[in-house]
Amino acid sequence: MPTPSPAVSGTSEADTVAKSAAAKQPAAGAPGTKPAAKAPAAARKTKAPEVTVTLTGTADGEWSVDVISGKKRAVRGLPVTSSAVAQAAKVLHPEVAEVVAGILEAAREVQQVKVAQLAAELEEAKRLLEELTD
Repeated sequence: MPTPSPAVSGTSEADTVAKSAAAKQPAAGAPGTKPAAKAPAAARKTKAPEVTVTLTGTADGEWSVDVISGKKRAVRGLPVTSSAVAQAAKVLHPEVAEVVAGILEAAREVQQVKVAQLAAELEEAKRLLEELTD
């Protein structure tokens, strides 16, 4: 009896090979089979890390910055100049600039008082030194 040609039977040799290969593979979830691989990393939703930047100023006008990225402290107590703080405040927002300007002005006044006090002490020390050398 002649064998039917692929065009007559409705199946091709490729279909037959694919069916036999599929029959040889165990069904998903069957004992002894590997679970399906997880979605690739790019397909998973990634969360942007949280960052906290803390700027600290003292009454003496000294400034420092701390940076926390996620749960890790990336920068601790890095000194920052008053002029850099003023520039950053101006760029951030007018309300921030206003508050920082007030703080900087108060620190400036404290430093002016300190300079005047030290100048008076220096003059007194010079006077005492002059008396000792005469």
